[in-house]
Amino acid sequence: MSEPMKKRMKKEEGKEEILENTAGISGKERAKLHRERKKKYYQSLEKENATMKIEIKELKERLEVYEKETLRPKSIQNDDLVDRISMVSRLSQSETAKLEKLHKEDQYALKSLPKMYRKDESTVKYSSIENTKDTRGAFGSERVELLRELFKSFLENILPLENKGALYLFDKIPLARCIRAMKHDRNKFANGKTITGNEIVDKILNTKMSKNFLEFSKNHGKRHQKLVSEIRRLVKSLVKVRNKIFNCLNELQNFRINMKNAEEVSFSKEDQIKLFEMFSELEKEGCFDIHTIWQLEKKQGEEYRDEAELSE
Repeated sequence: MSEPMKKRMKKEEGKEEILENTAGISGKERAKLHRERKKKYYQSLEKENATMKIEIKELKERLEVYEKETLRPKSIQNDDLVDRISMVSRLSQSETAKLEKLHKEDQYALKSLPKMYRKDESTVKYSSIENTKDTRGAFGSERVELLRELFKSFLENILPLENKGALYLFDKIPLARCIRAMKHDRNKFANGKTITGNEIVDKILNTKMSKNFLEFSKNHGKRHQKLVSEIRRLVKSLVKVRNKIFNCLNELQNFRINMKNAEEVSFSKEDQIKLFEMFSELEKEGCFDIHTIWQLEKKQGEEYRDEAELSE
């Protein structure tokens, strides 16, 4: 049966139901019921139309933010943007994409939503504000994904390749045995004999190094081994700290939800917008730099390279 035929049959069935329900009712009352149904139908259409207009307006605002970010002019005078671009230039393509996504979510929540709200409160739904937390909140999907990517990149780049190789070697063979093996005549390996049975380790040990290198390894190898081993220990501690931070961020994200009387502490749209506006202004004034927020200081004789130094 064709689709138009099905629609006609449904329409006829609907009419029959209406006739059955209005049996024994006068024509005047029937006309009144018809008008009421028609009025309800138009009211439902108006509600749907109003909802769609709000959603379209929100989408247009988000599109404007996206276009401004994507098609912004090359000559940018804003210092914050210049710093951010400098940082982005040092990131991988994947990290850059994730950072840009998070930045756009921040721009939408902190700038676009307040503007829309001040123009017309009805255009901003409470759910729209709450939804931004799912992406850019303390444990928002975009924020967590970026942090995980950056942390992984940090771990991969803590040590240069030669120090990674040293760690690998020290795990497989003691330092003293390693030096003894590298001092021996390489001819004994010509017949395919091995030292450790590990193909990679034997390949390292079979590499002919100078006497100076071997002497240096003998005199300073233990100190070198101790340093890279200490870095590994610190990295393991760092991973544990990262996991604790993620757990705290997750709890912070769901802090109000997990409270017993969560309905009593829900914020109004006005509260949320005021927070966005207030903290955006304070950020512009430089109140939230890393030294202030994390209470970091440069100790005497113990300088560290902060973000400002890294960007030079």
